[in-house]
Amino acid sequence: MTASVRELAPVVPIRGTRAPVEIDTDGEVMDADQVAALLRVNRKTVYDYAGRGQIPCRRLGKRMLFSRTALMAWLTACKDSSRVNGA
Repeated sequence: MTASVRELAPVVPIRGTRAPVEIDTDGEVMDADQVAALLRVNRKTVYDYAGRGQIPCRRLGKRMLFSRTALMAWLTACKDSSRVNGA
């Protein structure tokens, strides 16, 4: 018997979340809990950064949604910027 995708997806417990968060490794659209698990920060930090425009996101009603591609590009740009500035 083969395992379902849900059984194979990593579950990451993060402080400040209500329950362990499943990371959909193939999904393009992520919610704040998934971004927090990916970045290993608190969900409130994700909302704070997104509200200040530091993390790329889109609003859908009251929800904030994040593009995995945009987040990866943002992380790469941050890493490249820190190398240029000597950090």
